[in-house]
Amino acid sequence: PDARLLREYGTQEVMSTRTDVQSLYSHHIHGENQVIGLTDTGIDVHSCYFFDPDHPIRFRNDQPDTLHRKIQLYLPYANDREDMVNAHGTHVAGTLAGEAINGSRYEQQYNGIAYKARLVFEDIGVGAGASARLQTPRRVSNLIETVYFGGARIHSASWGAYAPTYTSDTAAIDSFVYKHPDCLPVFAAGNDGEKGEGKIFSPAIAKNILSVGSVYNSPAYRDIRAAFSCTGPTTDGRIKPDILAPGVNIESAGSSGRQEPSCGIAMKTGTSMSTPIVAATAALFSQYLEEGYYPSGEPVAADGFVPAAATL
Repeated sequence: PDARLLREYGTQEVMSTRTDVQSLYSHHIHGENQVIGLTDTGIDVHSCYFFDPDHPIRFRNDQPDTLHRKIQLYLPYANDREDMVNAHGTHVAGTLAGEAINGSRYEQQYNGIAYKARLVFEDIGVGAGASARLQTPRRVSNLIETVYFGGARIHSASWGAYAPTYTSDTAAIDSFVYKHPDCLPVFAAGNDGEKGEGKIFSPAIAKNILSVGSVYNSPAYRDIRAAFSCTGPTTDGRIKPDILAPGVNIESAGSSGRQEPSCGIAMKTGTSMSTPIVAATAALFSQYLEEGYYPSGEPVAADGFVPAAATL
């Protein structure tokens, strides 16, 4: 089916934008032992934000974990590499979990939100430049299922279809999440907000997923929806998106387009950029609960539990 990246406009966002909210980082919550799912164009595995000289990439789910520091599993549905310069997938992955290896303070300031997490990644990007496109299976919910069974409960998806309708693919995703209540797909709402209301893209209009729109990434406008960010309601009257996050001029890992070491940074704008901020923050919340910080604020193993998606 037709799908497109939701980044047509074009630092790590701080963990807390309110002074009265204590940062999860102060509780030593950085994404340790968390696995986040991602489907996108590719990841530049030679970027300093993902490179691991000591552990190879694992490309098959039936192979043992190689303990790669950033990528638990790289599933090459359409491709097995990032072909473009400053491409979409590497940027999104960097926001989720990128961590500069042996980097300078300059490079480390662009680490991802959950920078100690690892990724289960499915590559759905083919081509480069003007010929770049997404290649998805006929049954799009297969992407959610494959990444989930690869070990990732939270799934960041910065792509969608052109249609703002509740499709059979959308219904299939809702059905899968209903049967697997710990699965949290996080979808970008889309960038056609200037065309009026009711433009949320499928699958972001699904009932059992988290739909993400954008606000401006500026202290003076942080609570204002970005003009491009799609709004609801859905065709059946539901409120969407579910949450907004910074999506303007977000700086993250940049791909080199070459199969060699690099450490570039790229700036991008769109609901594609907001989505991994929300997904990574959900992973940090999950870690907080799993390690038993709730309700005391201190780690108590007996209080730890794996949260359902609705809890996050």
